[in-house]
Amino acid sequence: MFQKRKECMGRYYFDLENGDGKTLDEEGVELADHAGAIKEASRIVTDLARDELMEIGKGKIWLTIRKSDGNILAVASLVFDTKYIDHQPVGES
Repeated sequence: MFQKRKECMGRYYFDLENGDGKTLDEEGVELADHAGAIKEASRIVTDLARDELMEIGKGKIWLTIRKSDGNILAVASLVFDTKYIDHQPVGES
């Protein structure tokens, strides 16, 4: 049987890139493992989408997760676009 590699508590950094440019996370967050970092990234991206993208109706968010050694663990991204379509439904006159 294979054993899962045990991950230990570590500091993760969440660097943001959106329409305002790049913002590097200089503080980071202590989390139990990589799965916790992915979960935190999902929370951050959805919070940003709710707070920023709903007002403007479109946008892109990239969140790069860095480990304390500087290596990139993952990138979470979201593209949101709303298009207004003003027409009558098919079959109606």
